Amino acid sequence: MGKAIKATPFRDVEGKILPLRRGRTGRSTERWWTIATLAARLLLGLAVVVAAFSKIATPGISRADIAAYHLLPAILVGPVAGALPWLEALVALYLLVGLFLRPTAIAAAALLVLFTAALVVGLAHGDTGHGCSCLSRSGLIGVLPPTRWPAGDATIVVRCRAQPPM
Repeated sequence: MGKAIKATPFRDVEGKILPLRRGRTGRSTERWWTIATLAARLLLGLAVVVAAFSKIATPGISRADIAAYHLLPAILVGPVAGALPWLEALVALYLLVGLFLRPTAIAAAALLVLFTAALVVGLAHGDTGHGCSCLSRSGLIGVLPPTRWPAGDATIVVRCRAQPPM
């Protein structure tokens, strides 16, 4: 007697590979929705991987930016600054490869909420004298044209608007 094969989303009980499913209705709108979500996942994955490698390449700047928020005790700044880029890189890898999509989506959303909350709290306290730590402001990534504006120039705009005129 042969070994029983467990059915998976990609194979039937006989072990044959199933054709790709069209969805419930098989309409082309579901295909476009699939393409749009794939594109969004890949774009978010690319943005997170660039931010992660920027922080990994310049750990001192990343640590200083995290410390400048004054949201963590000084003893936790180092471990958080060391672990955060690697967590971002792992989330980016899973987004790009498509592994564990639901837990990865939850982790990516949690990171985005955490970063947004830190920025909002910093702006509410009038603490605008530092970078957002999204991307490094120096090194190879900081001088690339697509990353130059978000890395440094946005901080200048926020700083100019946040300070009252003298």
